[in-house]
Amino acid sequence: MAHSFFRHLIIMLSILCLLQGCYGYRVQVKHPDPVTEPETEMVHSLFWGLMVSPQAVVANNCRSNALDEVYIQSNFGFSLLTVITLGIWSPMEIDWRCAEKSSNDSDDDGMI
Repeated sequence: MAHSFFRHLIIMLSILCLLQGCYGYRVQVKHPDPVTEPETEMVHSLFWGLMVSPQAVVANNCRSNALDEVYIQSNFGFSLLTVITLGIWSPMEIDWRCAEKSSNDSDDDGMI
């Protein structure tokens, strides 16, 4: 009986690992036109958000001081770590691309 349970458990965990995916959130401008390749930084939220490392992600590669796109993502492994540690440690990955500073800022239609 116990042998059957562990066999089913191993099969279910194997299927779960094969079906894993990632999820993320993307913030981008209305008409994206990045001028840099994506930069990536790993961030960690500790103790349910009471401590965040790093405090801020600085996009040093953006000479124009303008971001074109930001993508925050997690995956099965990160989620599993968060669940196993009961939310004490929650890693995420942040990707961003820089934009060329626009010489025509009058195209803003006031949309947020």
